[in-house]
Amino acid sequence: MPWPIYYQVQNSVLQWYKLFRFASYRAFGFWSAIAFITDALLFTAFLLRMSGLSATSSQAEYYRFKSFQVLSFVAPFIWYVHRSLNISNSHW
Repeated sequence: MPWPIYYQVQNSVLQWYKLFRFASYRAFGFWSAIAFITDALLFTAFLLRMSGLSATSSQAEYYRFKSFQVLSFVAPFIWYVHRSLNISNSHW
């Protein structure tokens, strides 16, 4: 790797390290972790659904079923966050 590129990559990694070392435990709390887990599970369900669209018929059924299972697993997280934030339909 040429020296300028190596120096730039090293500098970027060092900047990210400093940022996460300073901000990670101060900026992220319990609800940030729950939001991350929820988003990751929703993204996983989306990827499974997209995989099902491009798969053969037997594999497509399998991927759709797995996507539904992931969505069923993440639903209580969404309902709990919705309830804990006191979001009601009257505000919409």
